[in-house]
Amino acid sequence: MRQDIKFKKTIEYFYNSLADSIGKRIKQLGVTREDVLHSDPTRVTDIVKNRRNKNHPYLIGEREYSKIYNIFKFNTKEEVSKQGLNHNEFIKEVKEFGRDKKTGKMKTIKKKKFFDPNNYDNMLWGHIDWEKLFLCIMEDIQALDSDDELHKVFEQSLLDYVPYSIDYADYEISDSNPFSNFFLAKPPVYAPIEVESLLTGKLEIENDLVFGDEIFNQLEDNKRKAIDWVYLKEKSAIIRKLKNEFLAVFSGKRLQKFNQKFDFFLLEFMSRLTADKLPKHNSFGIQAYNYMKELLEGELANEQADFSYITIESYRPEDWCIDEEGNFYPDYSDVGEVREIKIDVLANYIQFAKNHLQRLQKFQLEFERVRKQT
Repeated sequence: MRQDIKFKKTIEYFYNSLADSIGKRIKQLGVTREDVLHSDPTRVTDIVKNRRNKNHPYLIGEREYSKIYNIFKFNTKEEVSKQGLNHNEFIKEVKEFGRDKKTGKMKTIKKKKFFDPNNYDNMLWGHIDWEKLFLCIMEDIQALDSDDELHKVFEQSLLDYVPYSIDYADYEISDSNPFSNFFLAKPPVYAPIEVESLLTGKLEIENDLVFGDEIFNQLEDNKRKAIDWVYLKEKSAIIRKLKNEFLAVFSGKRLQKFNQKFDFFLLEFMSRLTADKLPKHNSFGIQAYNYMKELLEGELANEQADFSYITIESYRPEDWCIDEEGNFYPDYSDVGEVREIKIDVLANYIQFAKNHLQRLQKFQLEFERVRKQT
């Protein structure tokens, strides 16, 4: 069964970048469409505008590589213009063991095959901005279905970040636990808006939170910070590894079935990376996550008892007066009133514990700082 493409935005970025690099090179040299592809100049427009179709699903046709490569191979318009290269120069006669069409017998036969001596690595891969590519990969993973295996491991890896691990544990039990900050909170509603892409500078449609409780904004904000903590703070090493492994696989090759091959490569690479980023059982994030879950699902939270009491407190409204020198001072001359205050011990305890767990982040950051110095 054919596997669905997971990294759609990343693949689209690749083709946009390739098309842009070809278009920029054409403008730089000042060549015409006819100079690039004598037989079908309209194909040049399709290529630089990244128009892929069933006849050219990988942007560049098999017999177009050498022609387009001329604009990278040569540095002047004159050199490109005179490259009326005949494809017959790439046709060679070889001997192979196969079936003779006339006799139907198996024997050594002569066949004509297309051989291309050029190496297109610079044209096909030299344009890639690896940091932008990696950011697209991260966006693709976040867009996967929640039941996708890679998405699950990615989400688990983010639990290494203390504030997110606390919020996530809180959110997981929000449907049935009144002590959760998310309990009965209004879920987010998103609406499409136009935003300028940081990658391309073009306007793109994205979803923006327009309705819902602030707690969900906090969850999303901490998730972004968790991604920074787990993946982006070490992105240079990850990107270097991504580039090296990509070139080891794709150098010397063309774009035939690139979408499927690239998607499989990214799936394999990111599966290893996310598994490697899973937090250890004693990490600060996992400690906070486990404690939060136990706190909200433990015996006290589930015990059918009222852990609250009423206390009496006097309340005197505070007023301000001004003395002869113009200084303000508090005036408590009003007798005030006596009020009954309900103290919910369990709720206060849970909130205290949440605040206490948040302070683990301070030590998480300090330990990380010390590790970098050693």
